[in-house]
Amino acid sequence: MDVSGSVGSHWPEEKQFAIDLVETIGLSQSGGHVSVILFDHKSTLDIKFTDFFTNKEFETKLHALKHRKGGTEIATALNLTLTEMFQETNGMRPANPQTCVLMTDGKSNSAVDFKHFKNSFQAANIKLLVVGIGKNLDAGLADLVQTSDDFVIVKDFAALNANDFFEKTTMCD
Repeated sequence: MDVSGSVGSHWPEEKQFAIDLVETIGLSQSGGHVSVILFDHKSTLDIKFTDFFTNKEFETKLHALKHRKGGTEIATALNLTLTEMFQETNGMRPANPQTCVLMTDGKSNSAVDFKHFKNSFQAANIKLLVVGIGKNLDAGLADLVQTSDDFVIVKDFAALNANDFFEKTTMCD
């Protein structure tokens, strides 16, 4: 399984959630792989699927990433996810199930065609899961997912819990 994540502002809590998710999946050469895009007013592919094959290596790199401040551009992050992250050149394995977890705590500064992105992820055979944190969220985020189980909202970052997330969602079909 290849799993990606896109994260924003409450950095320590988001890092821990990502680490907990990866620990549940378990990274290895022949098993789970992970990739990370950070986004604010811009998006960057910070960890590729081929960068790390152990949970410890991933955790070390994740802790080294610096939090950036500045806006929320969800469309930019989703576009980069499709055009760069989930590409064979960056370690995506087409024969394996593909899952993307988008985490956001805000509304996008620019318009987002959520249904277009839903269709694009479906066409690419990438299951998209969304974690919304707080009350200030785009109403269209629910339009990104295939089922209501793929969209989880928590009241604040303290409520993020990887075990609860795994109970409520299905990472792979």
